[in-house]
Amino acid sequence: MSLIHDDFMLKNEWSRLLYHKYGADMPIFDYHSHLEPEELLKNANYSNLTEIWLKQDHYKWRLMRAAGIPEQSITGSEDDYKKFLAWSGVIEKCIGNPIYHWTHLELYRYFGIREILNPKTAPLIWEQTCSLLKEKDYRPASLLKRARVQGICTTDDPTNALDLHQRIRQEEEWEVQVIPTFRPDRAFSLRGKEYQNWLEKLERISGITIESYDCLEEALTHRFLHFRQAGCLSGDQSITVPDFFCRDRRIAVSAFEKLRGGNEISYQETLAYQTELMLFLAALYHDHNMVMQLHFGAARNVSNLLFERLGPDCGGDTMGDPVDIHRIAPLFRILESWGKLPRTILFSSNPNDYEKLAAFANCFSSDGIPGKIQLGAAWWFGDHKDGIESQLKIIARQSVLPCFVGMLTDSRSILSQSRHDYFRRILCNLLGSWAEAGEIPMDEELLGGFVRDISYRNAAEFFNFKELEQGAGVSYGRK
Repeated sequence: MSLIHDDFMLKNEWSRLLYHKYGADMPIFDYHSHLEPEELLKNANYSNLTEIWLKQDHYKWRLMRAAGIPEQSITGSEDDYKKFLAWSGVIEKCIGNPIYHWTHLELYRYFGIREILNPKTAPLIWEQTCSLLKEKDYRPASLLKRARVQGICTTDDPTNALDLHQRIRQEEEWEVQVIPTFRPDRAFSLRGKEYQNWLEKLERISGITIESYDCLEEALTHRFLHFRQAGCLSGDQSITVPDFFCRDRRIAVSAFEKLRGGNEISYQETLAYQTELMLFLAALYHDHNMVMQLHFGAARNVSNLLFERLGPDCGGDTMGDPVDIHRIAPLFRILESWGKLPRTILFSSNPNDYEKLAAFANCFSSDGIPGKIQLGAAWWFGDHKDGIESQLKIIARQSVLPCFVGMLTDSRSILSQSRHDYFRRILCNLLGSWAEAGEIPMDEELLGGFVRDISYRNAAEFFNFKELEQGAGVSYGRK
């Protein structure tokens, strides 16, 4: 039997029943991705697997560097085929890494290829996939539809005009909803000239002269309302060191004045600015019935060499320090006291944070909203088999697992929807193992409903996502 098959990762009869009957064919709402709207609108055929797998995926770049591959064969000038051959020599060594499974799931689910990728099989796999990628069914719109994707959320700076999203909606071939996400990270990134340049872009697109902190809030509100009108369902922030203990609007206003004048601010001023801005944004999300996503703990650009050579998001990030609950709690307490706490998903790049964030989330429940504040899917350095299974167990023992909003891709690759399949197999195997061990009821209707909810329904309801009339699309995979 090949590595990837219909019962891959499904260890017993109940696991197989839950996956094949209740999980496999559920639609996908991918509420956090990094796909580029320009690539989606272009909707052009890909030339080869290097273009899909290696052009933008810093997960793979990190593995190639760790295996000693020269940068020329990763992000450099080497031709696509040689880069693919280099990758084939790396991936065969990556057993135990989730990318090993993702790679072979993608080959199987999209191309019908069951062979293991290695230097011996690489030439034939290259030839087979290049041939298929020429077909109309392998353009982005068709690939997402075949994966049963109903909606996918991109990640967009407030200065994004969103004209590409509008044009995508007008294309007849697009049956998948491509939804912008309001991501004001650069409002929190206070690095000198970079911050000033971003403020100038925000001024131009909002038409508001940003002379004061109040003007900053006004300009962000203007852009937020534009996003909301364009169908935006969520606001998303990545904050490296979350600390909302210092709340003082006067200090925040003064800090912005210093920043606008090109001056540096103290650590206390930075925290006051961060807290005031986060309170403002969270209240805005609440008032417009949107979800707030908070990504904590990533240590960014720790390699100066990589950053100087390639810039951000090139594989030079890592797990940061654990989140301090006492430092994030003030944000939630203040919002709760205002009646302005939005539905929120908490992510951490450090798996050591999962248990305490899951417990923390239950301190802020609300009538009529299941899982109003919840731990997000195992993220970044934690989205492997052990991490996903551990995270599911943590939610089960600290909260209500059937209320969980499920998986996301967090990816720049069009083929990464296979991660939803990977997640569903792990979920069904966990529930099936508990059932076979006599730890939970062997109630097919009950457990099957849990699988369907966690796979799709919860996320769609949590984000107020409305499906298109076309339905869930066609079956996933090449026939």
